[in-house]
Amino acid sequence: MANPLALPSPSDDPPNGDIRQQLAATLGRRASEIEPVLPVTPPLAEVLPERGLRRGATVSVTASTALLITLVATASANGAWCAVAGLPTLGLLACAEAGVALERLLLVPDITSDWSRATATLLEGCDITVVAPPSKVTEATSRKLAARARAHKSVLIGYGTDWPGADVVLSPTTSVWHGIGRGHGRLRHRELGVTATGRRTAGRPRHTTLHLGLPETPSVTPPRLRTVS
Repeated sequence: MANPLALPSPSDDPPNGDIRQQLAATLGRRASEIEPVLPVTPPLAEVLPERGLRRGATVSVTASTALLITLVATASANGAWCAVAGLPTLGLLACAEAGVALERLLLVPDITSDWSRATATLLEGCDITVVAPPSKVTEATSRKLAARARAHKSVLIGYGTDWPGADVVLSPTTSVWHGIGRGHGRLRHRELGVTATGRRTAGRPRHTTLHLGLPETPSVTPPRLRTVS
């Protein structure tokens, strides 16, 4: 089950300013920092620098919670602690189905009072911090949080808004659903096109396709039953 997290208020800051100690009691041991790059699913590895999420990097996901969940799922399944701030409608069932380990998922639904400070706090204790800012991200705030991510070897993922200076920007480009026949069937499979841009992509867009949901299965006509007397 995911863990709702109450962040310390400014008056709760310890004398030495080490928020990590407060989070450690909640998080336990973080994922190993021996590996500098956290793993991602192979289609996203094709478009990301170093084929994964480098600790200290800033990534922007412009839209699509399906893309966001897929981006963090592999690292989460391999032991990474993930925090999601400012997304109260995040579907936990969708997270679990994608492979996110809910026991290592921290949720901070409301960050309207001081979202940048909440994000900075989470970066000190989590391997991956996702934030959906309630307001525009300024260049000054972006630089401050990027520096915090680098200092604590965390990955910062901004969701749903422009993020100045992001190392990589992931954007959904196409979405095709499969499974509906002529008057029958149900949605079973989705192909989501993704484009990666940003200053760490060698100046050229990279494209990939995610295959989400249950794989398509061929329709089977049930056998006719023979009447017996």
